[in-house]
Amino acid sequence: MPPHFHPALSATVWDNKKRVESLYNDFPDINVSAPDFDIKKYVGLLREILHAADVPLHPIATTWESLRCTVPISTSGAIDTVVSCFTGLASAVSHGCARIMTPHTSGKPPSASVLHDVSGYLLPGQLCLVLGSSGSGTSLLLSRIAGREMPKIIQTSGDVSYQTVFNPGQAKPAHFTRYIGQHDVHIPQLTVRQTLEFAAECIWPAWIPHVDAIRRNEVILTARGLGIERTLDTIVGSDILRGVSGGERKRVTIAEMQIGGVAGTLIMDNWSKGLDSGTTLSITQAVRSFADVLKGSALLSMQAPGSEVYSLFDTLCLLDQGQLLYFGPTGDAEGYFNSLGLYRPQHRSLPDFLSTIADPLIQTEYLDGPNSLLQEQTTARLDTDNLATKFRESEHFAKLQDTIASVKAQPRDDTLRPKEHIEKIGAKRVLQSPRYQIAALARRQWRHIMSIRRSFLAEVLQNLVLGLLLGSIFWQLPDTAGGANSRGGILFLILLLIGLSSLAKIPVRFEEKEVFAKQKAASFFDAWPYLLTQAIFDFCQELIKTAALVIPVYLMAGLNLGGSAQRLLYCLLIIVMVSLTMISMTRFVVAIFDDAESASGFAGVLTIVLVLLNGYLKTPTEIQGYLIWIYWIDPLHYAFEALLINEYDGLNFKCTLEERIPANSNIPAEFRVCPVSTGEQYLEDTFGITNDKIFRLYFFLVLLGFQVLFFLLSAYTTARTKPKGHPQREISQSSASSVRPNDKDAVAIDVQNSPSQGPHKNRFTFTDMSYSVDDGRKVLLNKVTGNAVGGKVVLLMGESGAGKTTLLDVCAMRKTLGKGTSVSGEVRLNGRVLDKKALAHLSGYCEQSDLHVEEATVREALLFSAKLRLPKSITLKEKMDKVENVLAMLRLEPYQHVLVKALGAGEKKLLTMGVEVVTEPKVLFLDEPTSGISSSSAMTVARALRRIAETGTCVVCTVHQPSAEVFDMFDMLLLLKRGGKVVYFGDIGEHGATLRSYFEARGAEQMNEDANAAAWMLDVISDEKTDWAEEWLQSKEKEEQGKQTAELAEGDEDSSNGWGEDFDTPSFPRQTVEMIRRQFWRYWRLPEYNTTRVMLLLMIALMIGLLFLRELSNTQTGAMLSFAALFLTVIPSNLSAQNVIPPTTSGRAVFYREIASGTYETTAHHVAVGLVELPFTVVATTVFVVVFYFMVGLTPGRFGYFFLASQLLYLFTVVLGVMLASVTPTAAFAENLANSILSLFNVVSGFFIRKDEMPSWWRWSVWVNPFSYYLSGLVQNEMENKTFICEAGEFGLFRIPDGVSDCASIAGGVYENVVENGVITACRFCPVPTGQTLIDLYAADEVNKWLSLVAVVVAIVICRLVTGFGFAKLRFMTR
Repeated sequence: MPPHFHPALSATVWDNKKRVESLYNDFPDINVSAPDFDIKKYVGLLREILHAADVPLHPIATTWESLRCTVPISTSGAIDTVVSCFTGLASAVSHGCARIMTPHTSGKPPSASVLHDVSGYLLPGQLCLVLGSSGSGTSLLLSRIAGREMPKIIQTSGDVSYQTVFNPGQAKPAHFTRYIGQHDVHIPQLTVRQTLEFAAECIWPAWIPHVDAIRRNEVILTARGLGIERTLDTIVGSDILRGVSGGERKRVTIAEMQIGGVAGTLIMDNWSKGLDSGTTLSITQAVRSFADVLKGSALLSMQAPGSEVYSLFDTLCLLDQGQLLYFGPTGDAEGYFNSLGLYRPQHRSLPDFLSTIADPLIQTEYLDGPNSLLQEQTTARLDTDNLATKFRESEHFAKLQDTIASVKAQPRDDTLRPKEHIEKIGAKRVLQSPRYQIAALARRQWRHIMSIRRSFLAEVLQNLVLGLLLGSIFWQLPDTAGGANSRGGILFLILLLIGLSSLAKIPVRFEEKEVFAKQKAASFFDAWPYLLTQAIFDFCQELIKTAALVIPVYLMAGLNLGGSAQRLLYCLLIIVMVSLTMISMTRFVVAIFDDAESASGFAGVLTIVLVLLNGYLKTPTEIQGYLIWIYWIDPLHYAFEALLINEYDGLNFKCTLEERIPANSNIPAEFRVCPVSTGEQYLEDTFGITNDKIFRLYFFLVLLGFQVLFFLLSAYTTARTKPKGHPQREISQSSASSVRPNDKDAVAIDVQNSPSQGPHKNRFTFTDMSYSVDDGRKVLLNKVTGNAVGGKVVLLMGESGAGKTTLLDVCAMRKTLGKGTSVSGEVRLNGRVLDKKALAHLSGYCEQSDLHVEEATVREALLFSAKLRLPKSITLKEKMDKVENVLAMLRLEPYQHVLVKALGAGEKKLLTMGVEVVTEPKVLFLDEPTSGISSSSAMTVARALRRIAETGTCVVCTVHQPSAEVFDMFDMLLLLKRGGKVVYFGDIGEHGATLRSYFEARGAEQMNEDANAAAWMLDVISDEKTDWAEEWLQSKEKEEQGKQTAELAEGDEDSSNGWGEDFDTPSFPRQTVEMIRRQFWRYWRLPEYNTTRVMLLLMIALMIGLLFLRELSNTQTGAMLSFAALFLTVIPSNLSAQNVIPPTTSGRAVFYREIASGTYETTAHHVAVGLVELPFTVVATTVFVVVFYFMVGLTPGRFGYFFLASQLLYLFTVVLGVMLASVTPTAAFAENLANSILSLFNVVSGFFIRKDEMPSWWRWSVWVNPFSYYLSGLVQNEMENKTFICEAGEFGLFRIPDGVSDCASIAGGVYENVVENGVITACRFCPVPTGQTLIDLYAADEVNKWLSLVAVVVAIVICRLVTGFGFAKLRFMTR
């Protein structure tokens, strides 16, 4: 491979590549899938190859010293609302002015310390565990150590040092550290193999010998090590798109960063979330091997590791509230805290003990030990501050400082120093050359396009249909005056469609932005190769999509081909350039905004400005001086002018009899004037454009320059913009103190005395539950039988993909049945066979994904669930008391007034449980209730489940990796193996005794006394030597459990237990009131949507107002501008429809969950969404209408009708957007569809082409178009009884007819003589003498203006009915 492919590298690396490949020429022949493959030999050989290629495989020591991170605190503690957004802006302006007046004022906002003097080290060959509860700063610590960019609001200090063979600061941290985040951010449509192959291409540079074989092998070996080899050809998926399971997706996240084994340090942030204990242990063992064999190091943060996992670590970093409580050897941690008078209970694991050491609700248990007499003396120093102080005074802290000093003082071994060419490579941000980055990105992008080809083809088909529709509307435009006007209109319309269509892609751009940010931070690629690759594929895709739109329109409308197709090709090229420029502009906007709503609003205003000032609505001579500069920097202006010259050049026009002016039959036709002649003359008279063929090339080059400019801007902002954060909010002291730290058992839910529940112990049974897909070819559940009774908690466990969640869904009757799927089996509650509706009302289901209305507070979410799901016989006070009990039991009181979107992962999980528990269900299903939360929170959840079960509720839950203590809190276990086969069902026994005896009696290896039974049993069933499913089928335990289930399934006289058919649910009006209340507060606290649309309409109104500022006079120009201004009021409606779609689709997941739970009827949700939109729409429209109307100078006395009509039109576009969001699967699809529908409405509204000029087969469209009714009403309202005059230069002239001596004598109009040298040579007239002329021209009075408003109301009602159907019948999320 020639070295000049990468000028920055010397020829040495390529020479080394050839030399080493010749030495190890048999390496590509290694088959890593062979039965006799030896991983140790392979790793050894790989290290030899890398060493021969001068790749430094050096051990790395990392130290961090006195790390501090502070964030600003919101002193007001207020929740952001629509009003606070404006008041906050005013406050910021006034504060800024005050600081200017008093510059010596500090003005610094208050801040809170997230990390406080945290120090530590990570030595080669060591694993360091970072433990801390949610909010302890563990993620921030790992990000700082990994060298990741911090959010702008975070102030940092302290030192992070990497002791490598490179000179300090020379090599980028990303080359020897791999940061694995806790969120699974991927391109969901790609397969696991494609995801990992791309990572391998980026991480393993092309100059490595045998790099293709290494990449191929690394993909397989990494996937095999993480247990996802069998899923390599399955798509990754997401929460919406079904792919691999959640646990497998987490392993893909780990594999993506781990695939480059040359990294010296792994940094893994809360990586075990969603993984079962067996998988967690195996991954940790793999990391342990990495440290032992390769002398690598790893820093891992975990929420609740098991004892076996904990034993694999060398050092422990214990944090609480950002303070360091301990750092040192893991084996010394317990002894250190024993010296402080804190002792671990007998059956609590050491990791759980350590992670809850500062928890005020649990630490009292730790005071009971040999030094229990010290309780009173030590209580005062057991809070976090005192524990941190004690550690800084301990010998462990002194050892920590000594170790850091010795590591930093250790001299560098010059014999290990990399060669000069390797040092140059290491100094670069990305190891791959730009050429290879582009190649890898191009391959991935092609795979992505192929994976979404149906969606792409749908967009092409949509454009083709739109093109055919437009072409049929403008069918074979004649070479008449009307045809001349329509040609310019259709070209402007195409540019308008292209501009608006780019806005629909903004939500997709934000999804791409998340993946880009993660991979760029990992040094996969640079920003500009990524954007260049995107631009290349954008060109190819836009060329196809634009051709599907333009070619049908061009040919069907009979536009100018110029004798061949070169004019069509030029038109296509210009429009593709416009599309690419708009795409680059949206990428730039997405790069500088944090949320899609704000980005859409800003991009919408920018697009409207560019459309308004492109020269169609007003020529450059008519545009005011203060706006003309926008015209000259508007890319759409150059595109439109290029298209006009391309179209009108060489055309000759003639007029029909009706088009000759003045339109008076008393004037012979030969004396009337044709207003058009040639295309060049039409361009000069109408648009002020002078034709020159050189302009075509000039305009193309200008557009190319704009494309390059926006590309460079997007590349710069994408590369430079740092992630943004949010101010940390204070938790009120009154709320924080409401939890009683010394009485943890006193916060149980008070449901024992509930009349709806009573002492009755419910019985839930499921018999022979089976579930299959692919027409039975793939069985996910295989005749699973079990039961749950009140007083006992049933735990569902198994390896990833064993069918735990599937069983939960099937038992809860929430599994989506599609084509090829089948479910069989029987579910009973208290002996009664249930249907789906009954079970929904009588059960609670806590989903693994925490789906809530993000803008509600914790208290509001719980109260909403209680009001609508508890029987109406329970009073409001009783419901509120139950909410208080749930808040206390789940320890959510400090967060009760915090918005859901501001909660941490642990608090959201507790809230998910709370909204179900507060309804006092007879059966409670929970999917991973302890996943992703701290050990103390997990124990809180387990204790809560125990109390709930003791009230008679049947509790069934899945758990991935419970700690030993949490596992002991469960009563029964249903253990599944892949394929949905039962391995065990029965009692767990004290400390797993019953479970152990069952497996050990059948040959399982005996469990160590200090081991976790949950982890042990998963290891046991992973042994393929024994068919544990068959062992269960043949066991007497299976027979006994079958009999017990059959007995529990029998009915009794009280089997109904007072169930009524309506389940005593709140009435429909009550449901609607509660839904309206919640929806209103959601919108009130969603300033990024509602404030954005108000500002959007305000900016557009100001822009149109400035463009037509007081120009709508009673002159001829004023008459024509009046109609143009009235038409412009429909343009913002496109944005209103698109803006409402994202918040509507984002709320669908919560809606689906609540409907499945029987919380309310779909009609209540439908009514609430419609009513709550109304006031916000009215306010936004009022802002637009008032500013627009009086700035442009329309008739003040006619404002009332205009106001009412505008309110109805904008309400129509909003309800249309909601309708499309309810009947389409994604927001992007809905926005594209909204753009197409509203564009068609615009086309046939009468502005671009009059009704009498449409083909006969399209004239019906006027009668079903709300925009047509709206505009006809506005024209009637504004033009009725109005007269216009002509100023100099506005008169029309025609030759005086033969036999006429005085122009004034011509009947049917007002004509004046034009006298030259005493002779009447011509007659002059005003083309538009009255408003009725314009009304007649556009046939605006065919329907009364008030009936036009009725037609818009009918359209609104139709949209609302379709929306109701969509909410009631369509579901776009499957289970």
